Amino acid sequence: MKKYMLILFSYAGLNELEEELFRKIDKGDKLLVRCLLLEGVPKLFNHLISDVGFLGEKVVCDVEDSVVEIYRDNAEMFIKEINSRSAEQDIDVETELLNSTELENLKMDINLKKPAVIWLNLSRNDFVADAETEAEMETWLENKQSGIKVFVDGKVK
Repeated sequence: MKKYMLILFSYAGLNELEEELFRKIDKGDKLLVRCLLLEGVPKLFNHLISDVGFLGEKVVCDVEDSVVEIYRDNAEMFIKEINSRSAEQDIDVETELLNSTELENLKMDINLKKPAVIWLNLSRNDFVADAETEAEMETWLENKQSGIKVFVDGKVK
């Protein structure tokens, strides 16, 4: 039984990535899915705050909260889909939702579980991506792990 890991910073365009996963993973293998969630959308907030006089601060905060909630909903929908498809193919799956501040815990998890291959899906959305955190994880993985496959919004990088 091999272990594989999928780390998601982005939930956009995951069909191609999902298809690759299920072509590579065999019956009886284990898939570890780690979904990193937004805690806020500072770039979006900063962009909208310039319009506070027009929109009002409450509206800007509500928009940010809505974006964070949609992001969480997308992660939860993807987890349900992965769980269902894994069950159909007799693949053991373990999913976890993480805040982006839990990067050190994720690194410890990778060191402990030693997956054979890690798929990393980054985001390039200027408003919601935490480019610094994503770049840190990508660099750490490239230095740590030989079996890494990097995607950006579901497309091979």
